[in-house]
Amino acid sequence: MKKEEHHKREIPRHLKKENHPKHELVYHKPKKDYSKIVRMALGIVLIALILFTIYFVFANFIFFKRCSTNECFQSQLVKCSRAKYLAEGKTVYEYFISEKYKGECIVRVRFIKGDFSDSDMKKLVGKEMECYIPLGAVIAPESDINNCHGDLKEVLQDVIIKRMNIYIMENLGKIDANLYNVLSANK
Repeated sequence: MKKEEHHKREIPRHLKKENHPKHELVYHKPKKDYSKIVRMALGIVLIALILFTIYFVFANFIFFKRCSTNECFQSQLVKCSRAKYLAEGKTVYEYFISEKYKGECIVRVRFIKGDFSDSDMKKLVGKEMECYIPLGAVIAPESDINNCHGDLKEVLQDVIIKRMNIYIMENLGKIDANLYNVLSANK
């Protein structure tokens, strides 16, 4: 009987099922909250993407190497690498080497000042044109104005034509005498 009594012992009250709700008795392994990890990873990727975009915009659209010498500008022009140069002389131009396009290098030219009358200067100052230079060529972009397009080209052509007309009018007598001498010699 002693054995039976041993088995019939009462279960202590704190261990009885009726004293504990069912959910408390079941042990659940805590689940990892992956949504926090995913949100953190997406945040890091988004920040990296924003930083890359800012770098790309600065490197390709805003940043120009600033050249202080003609040699620096020419070395950038040969490679068609983005550069900015202020060419000072009788006429001052600001050059921006911007990009390669179909085997040519696009150079924006802005007129700053030059040896012109006041009325012509007012027309020219601040005007720009884009010049298309063959890749690898080292020439002054405005030297072949036929490869340029823009307001500066139009105004420069007007100024040149006006100057030629003035020169012809001032020297018409000399031109007429020279032409008469040439025609007389051919008779």
